[in-house]
Amino acid sequence: MDIEKVTDIIHKISEGFEEACLKCLDDHSGIIADAVREQLESGQDGNGAPLSPTYLEDDYFRNRKIPWHRTDEDTGKTYVGAEGYRDWKRDITPPMKGTMLGLPPRPADVPNLRIDGTFHSAINAKRVGDVIVIDPGNGRGPAIVSKYSDSILDIGPVAVEYFISTFMLPAIDSFLKECGYR
Repeated sequence: MDIEKVTDIIHKISEGFEEACLKCLDDHSGIIADAVREQLESGQDGNGAPLSPTYLEDDYFRNRKIPWHRTDEDTGKTYVGAEGYRDWKRDITPPMKGTMLGLPPRPADVPNLRIDGTFHSAINAKRVGDVIVIDPGNGRGPAIVSKYSDSILDIGPVAVEYFISTFMLPAIDSFLKECGYR
């Protein structure tokens, strides 16, 4: 290979590398949103920390004059107070190991923020300029983020590692081949 060909390859790489990486993020933004949802299902924020407040620490239950209660129509089981809410949530959304990232099941007292289902379904990831933004959607999303912190929408280390190995490295390899390298 002569020096002009090498120069051309280096130029192609330097001109397109960043955009190729951003395109990979953009093309797989749904996977990024799925990773954030899985973190929440596992009761984790983007730092891998448990979501807080837990059901038993939540002021929503502590400051009620009348305890929260619900009776399951199918079983007749009655759930009362923070402990009842925790048990009800465990029954309707059992803690399970993550399917994509393999995150561990959440502890029973840690929320998964699946309050009525609309928050999880509203989470999306989109490219804005040269970054990917995780959007909580409208509806309850902003209030939930305000209560539990912006870190619930961050991409955790397990998700980053998964994304890099599964999507980014193959995209970089393909880009380098297109540039004539390899």
